[in-house]
Amino acid sequence: MRQPLRRGERHPAALGVRRKRRALGAAARLAPDLVPVPQGHAGGGGALHVIAVDLRGMGESDKPQGGYDKKNLARDIYELLRHLGHTSAYIAGEDIGSQVAYSFVANHAEATRRLALWETGHPTELFNELRMLPQEGQPAPWWFALNMLDGLLEKLLEGRFRPIVDWLIGYQATTPETFSEEVREHYAAAYGTPDAIRGGNGYYKAFPQASRT
Repeated sequence: MRQPLRRGERHPAALGVRRKRRALGAAARLAPDLVPVPQGHAGGGGALHVIAVDLRGMGESDKPQGGYDKKNLARDIYELLRHLGHTSAYIAGEDIGSQVAYSFVANHAEATRRLALWETGHPTELFNELRMLPQEGQPAPWWFALNMLDGLLEKLLEGRFRPIVDWLIGYQATTPETFSEEVREHYAAAYGTPDAIRGGNGYYKAFPQASRT
């Protein structure tokens, strides 16, 4: 697990867990303003040790065959904190990262100072009711099912991930013009290998296990 951005060593930890395909640790080098250093925090004044994490399967972290359920990912974060010498942290998570952050709090409450979640939606049985076909005025997350297929996307998308990046930015981003050519190329290169594609798909395949926190 890579955590390339560190600031404010030996101060209370603030740990960010971002969504799949937006590995914060890797992105932090392209846009360090995404991880501002607070001048104070709820526990008193002073700096924070900001930790930007590439979860397993993401960015520059290892991409094992399994272990992508949220409880195991939360354990990865817990072990990372211990490795860095911290006993607790402020936890923040976005999208699938918020699911991991929620699981962290549920399983490691003693290591949680405070929790912030956004773009959050914890997988439940309701995910099985999501409709994949487009309908006017309704979301149609067709990629949920696509990312659960074994072996196909690695063959289809190896070295061809840029159209996916551009489509997702155009479809989901509020201000797509803020994504520079450099950022788009960075993500296309980071997620255009078979291992990276398989690692990203692992998050979707683990959705049925997520209801167990």
